[in-house]
Amino acid sequence: MFTVDLLKGQAVPLKTSTTGIGIVAAGVVVPFIVLIIIVGIFFNNRVVIPIMEHEMVVCAQKMQTLSESVKIQQNFDKEIISINASIPEAAVAVRKFTAWSPIIRTIAENMPGAMVLNKLDGKQSVKSQQGGVAREIEMSVGGTSQASWDEDVKAFRARLLESAALKARLQDITVAQQSGKGGEKDSVSYDLRMIFKDGL
Repeated sequence: MFTVDLLKGQAVPLKTSTTGIGIVAAGVVVPFIVLIIIVGIFFNNRVVIPIMEHEMVVCAQKMQTLSESVKIQQNFDKEIISINASIPEAAVAVRKFTAWSPIIRTIAENMPGAMVLNKLDGKQSVKSQQGGVAREIEMSVGGTSQASWDEDVKAFRARLLESAALKARLQDITVAQQSGKGGEKDSVSYDLRMIFKDGL
């Protein structure tokens, strides 16, 4: 049997198959899906990127704050190291120097009532040969000339020698009297030298 093609191959419909339709559909659907995914990523990035930028700004601020805290901590650590380094020196100084405040308080509490403290001088020196520390206080008390001052100063000296704060520390107290004229009235003054024991 013969087939006569009067149209000579023109306008003859193509034979369709399931495979062909699938290929055509894939060629259309896959780019569309890819386009949707790209558009979704774009819009997602428009939301996510500002959030991430804000988080980066917050992190930068936190880093700045923490860096300042670290600097403060480092300064504290340096101060602690400096203080710890000076503790032995301070301990040596405390051992070498006498705390004068209880001594001065004891002197003030036992002063003769009508006499005036004109001079108070604490001295400390290192004994070159023995290697110890010599400590003493020089003071001067005075008032108008009265016959009872000698007894008052003797009692003052005795009170200092027997006081609870100084009894164990004092080696001796020497007294020297000086007379003079203060204005129209005769005055008298006494120089007292308090000598402390070594190691106290």
